Amino acid sequence: MIKNYINLLQQKFSNNNFFSKIILSLFKLRVLTHLSKDDKKIISQWIKFKNFEQRKFKGYLIYNCTIDQAWMGFHLQQLFFLQIFYSQGYVPIILNSYNLEKVYKNLGYISLKNIFTYVPKDTNFLLIKKKLNNLKSTKFLWKGINCGNLAKNSALRELKISSLSFKNNKHLKVFKFYLIKSILYVEGFNFLKKKYQIKNGLFNDHDMCGEGEIFNSLLNNKYPQFSITAGYKNNTFYLKKYFSKNKFDHPRSLSKISLNKMKNDKLNEKKKFKLKTEIFNTYKKKEWEIFAKTQTKTDFKKSEEIKKVLKINNNKKNIVIFSHIFYDATFSWGVNVFKNYEEWLIRSVNALCKNKNINPILKIHPANISKSNNNKKFINNEIEALKKIKNGIPKNLKIILPNSIINTHSIIKMMDACITVRGTVGIEAAARQKLIITCGSGRYDRLGFSLDFSNKKKYIEFLKNSKFDFPGKLNYENGEKFAYYTLFKRPFFPNTKVSYYDVSKKNFPINRFKPFDINSKKFIKDKILITKWIKNINEDFINN
Repeated sequence: MIKNYINLLQQKFSNNNFFSKIILSLFKLRVLTHLSKDDKKIISQWIKFKNFEQRKFKGYLIYNCTIDQAWMGFHLQQLFFLQIFYSQGYVPIILNSYNLEKVYKNLGYISLKNIFTYVPKDTNFLLIKKKLNNLKSTKFLWKGINCGNLAKNSALRELKISSLSFKNNKHLKVFKFYLIKSILYVEGFNFLKKKYQIKNGLFNDHDMCGEGEIFNSLLNNKYPQFSITAGYKNNTFYLKKYFSKNKFDHPRSLSKISLNKMKNDKLNEKKKFKLKTEIFNTYKKKEWEIFAKTQTKTDFKKSEEIKKVLKINNNKKNIVIFSHIFYDATFSWGVNVFKNYEEWLIRSVNALCKNKNINPILKIHPANISKSNNNKKFINNEIEALKKIKNGIPKNLKIILPNSIINTHSIIKMMDACITVRGTVGIEAAARQKLIITCGSGRYDRLGFSLDFSNKKKYIEFLKNSKFDFPGKLNYENGEKFAYYTLFKRPFFPNTKVSYYDVSKKNFPINRFKPFDINSKKFIKDKILITKWIKNINEDFINN
């Protein structure tokens, strides 16, 4: 919240030099209190480092990371990628540079103040105020950008809820804060875009305020927008290029080119063994989805142990619903059958618990813990949501809480089928040839290895009455192939040690990339790999 208060002050006093300096000092002071000794040491090394001279100029690359400035490890880590883009003729323009301003300038980047500084003086604030006073819903376009959706996504994330109600003053206040922010971002970036003729950007979280406005403003089918997101384990990343045609694709999805390549590939027994071993070992090292800290405090359990914990003493099939984080950005990455993840969960649990053929189990998403700002005040949204079911939480529902010590790998091994909208668990289940039921669209539905529903009524009826037998028409080999591509082909595995996550600390990376790495053989290899991705026609980075 402190960050938001300072952000609000920036909006109000961006054109006042005196107050701007005070606010900037507050930001820097806040960041300095979070710096580790290693961060300070690495920053001092970068400040002394002078970049090589560019041989060519391809254009400017806007970068406005909305990750908390106090997460310095993340911002230092990004220098690895920015340096590679710089080597290819892109000059990074850094917004909100704060404590790394000297570093960016020494590297030859353009270091700018916060974006509110660049909001034109002739902006029609009266019109903005009038529209804000007449809000009826979250639908709000400003100069062609869906500011309402971006503000909604950011508000849901801050409030940690599934939907907004304008009857709730707190909801409305937070939504308006982000909507104003979003509008000002559009105004400020339109000015910068014209001034620097910006055509490309580098993004990490392009469905939220701060990045989404820039992303959507630049999006077309000619110039790529580059996305870099965390991988499934330490020192791995997913790289994707975005155009208008694929703007709603998941950052880890497979493009048409990648899917065609996957379908034509053969998955022999050696690769299948490699796939299962990789998943097992990543769980064993507590590294699975390490950036979200989902499995760091879990362990393997035998199926009989899990059944004992859940008090299951019959031979019925075990059907597991894997919940989604209610306010997760993934809701924007596909077509949805229900209005939000909460409604999907309530209706799914209610229907499944009426099925007498099976044992209904709910696995609550473990990232609920790491995404909570204060674990001591953690409120389980899923449990609260299920209380809305008529007669309350069904008595036959077995619940695995987010802080359970049972890892997801063991649950998948024990279950007979999993139910999800578009979760990563479906890919893990595919690797073990388990039955997967999806509701909506995502990155792996309709590829032949899952039962996919786009009709609400048919989906509910299926959950109520199905015996969850394996349909012969499912292509489980495609599922294994997709899992193999997701874990071995799609990720970028740097030769350079870029960063890692410490299981005992908060969920942000610890930087390992230093100035002297730039001249190493490992960095040169990485530069060649990423350069090929930047230039080729495939949207995805693919390991050959």
